[in-house]
Amino acid sequence: MIIKNWNDLVTPDETVLHLGDFALGNKSNFDLLSGMLRGRLFLIQGNHDRISKTYCETRGVTLIKNSLNVEISDQMKLIFSHRPIVPLEDGWINLHGHIHNVPPPAEGCNLEPNHINMSVEVREYRPWRLRDILKTIKDHPTENDVSLR
Repeated sequence: MIIKNWNDLVTPDETVLHLGDFALGNKSNFDLLSGMLRGRLFLIQGNHDRISKTYCETRGVTLIKNSLNVEISDQMKLIFSHRPIVPLEDGWINLHGHIHNVPPPAEGCNLEPNHINMSVEVREYRPWRLRDILKTIKDHPTENDVSLR
């Protein structure tokens, strides 16, 4: 279902930013998935992505070891990461994976309204276009990721 949803939405020339745990560290799964999925894949390395940058590049995937900061405007600053970034600097919105559909522990991981869980389990098992994410943020600026599900 995830592969079908991905390929129904993504064209071969589009760029996709994956927030980690792509193939759960399994090289044969990585090879299979990277060959089946459309788009140019950029992968923020998750805790289960135990593969090298060279290995990824030979399969057409760009591996990003840490988070990716994108400043769209003074009012829209995004940090894409695998794990939620805590504490989060004022004015930034953190789009992350890692926690899947499990609520973070109450102690030690204080997620704020500016943390948006992009895990497929809470995102209809499909990729999301950046414009749709930005529209949701703009339409609901004070709501947390629970309302964005």
